[in-house]
Amino acid sequence: MSTENEAVLPLFTWFHQHPEVGHTEFATTQKIKETLKGMELEPQPLGTLPTGTFALIKGSHPGKTLLLRSDIDALPVAEKAEVSYPSLNPGKMHACGHDIHMTTVLTAARLLTERREQLHGTVFLAFQPAEEVAGGAVELLDQGVTKGCTEFVGLHSEPLLPVGTLGITAGCVMASTDTFRITLTGAGTHAAAPHLGNNPIPVLFGLGRELMLFAGQKVSPVHNYVLSITHVEAGEAWNVIPDTAMLEGTIRCEYPEDRKTLKKALYRLVDSYAEAHQVSADIYWHDGAPAVLNDEEMVQPAAELARKEGFQVKALEMAMTGDDFSHYKEYAKRYQVSDPELQPQTKPLALYVKVGTGLGAPLHNSHFKADPAAIGPAARFLADFITERLRGR
Repeated sequence: MSTENEAVLPLFTWFHQHPEVGHTEFATTQKIKETLKGMELEPQPLGTLPTGTFALIKGSHPGKTLLLRSDIDALPVAEKAEVSYPSLNPGKMHACGHDIHMTTVLTAARLLTERREQLHGTVFLAFQPAEEVAGGAVELLDQGVTKGCTEFVGLHSEPLLPVGTLGITAGCVMASTDTFRITLTGAGTHAAAPHLGNNPIPVLFGLGRELMLFAGQKVSPVHNYVLSITHVEAGEAWNVIPDTAMLEGTIRCEYPEDRKTLKKALYRLVDSYAEAHQVSADIYWHDGAPAVLNDEEMVQPAAELARKEGFQVKALEMAMTGDDFSHYKEYAKRYQVSDPELQPQTKPLALYVKVGTGLGAPLHNSHFKADPAAIGPAARFLADFITERLRGR
């Protein structure tokens, strides 16, 4: 391991060994604050949120404000990866690489503080809680602290890429992530006398089959989308027909228009199917994160810089997984509409980089293991890219 990475390994190891799930990242937040203070940066509270923090690196020259984000929460997964620094919190691990994210962003922050005299504008360091439980980005953004930010940079560990490779892709990088839950209510009765009730379970089976088929008839066959049913629940006893049956799942889309189309179509299908089978239907829908979109204005200079610094650069196929990083640019657009002082003619831009952390087990897997050798080079790239963006290049 290089000297560059040896310097950050203790910090990475600490984060890896102390994973905390969304909304409980108290020790993690404290560690981040201590590290920021060691750089003579002043961590700020995220409004009413109990975890997470932000800090500002103000350059010596005037300019725009660019936000660099790291998610900080872990997953409720018991670690099985063979590492010399295993999780010390049973049943929890950084199975999505947020330990890499935090260490990389903090290392980039250290580099940026050392070049304040060169910086034009401000770097907003956002350490966001609760990305994995859906809602962390919105909760942070609702505090209003990011107003004035016009460019946004995020990163993610990528086990499909070796160390020394960056995934930098224009356009859609990750899908939108919506969830649904459908509860059908019939009439319960004795299992031996189904004619005295209305069993919702067969209706649920049929509806599930229809749902798996209908999406392909509503969107273009060349558009990426996924509909998955992930949870089915009904009944409590073998000899009792229950009143209700439930299924839930997720819809992922590449295109915003498909997202709207499938939501409307799902409601129509469920209502008509339930009516035809004489059961009532209750639909819960959660609008999750929009698709993660990279702007060409950010992608081209990022790829050029990455190659200059010795990285292999790959344009990856879009993933049907999601990330609430997409909310940052969406909120910037809303701020500009509601606040004329924020120069609505300035188009918010975003770049989401996938950092190769070694080929291995996939994300969200108990055997996932990220190679910390990726941290130093990725941090240097981020610091250099941000420096150039603030300079207006």
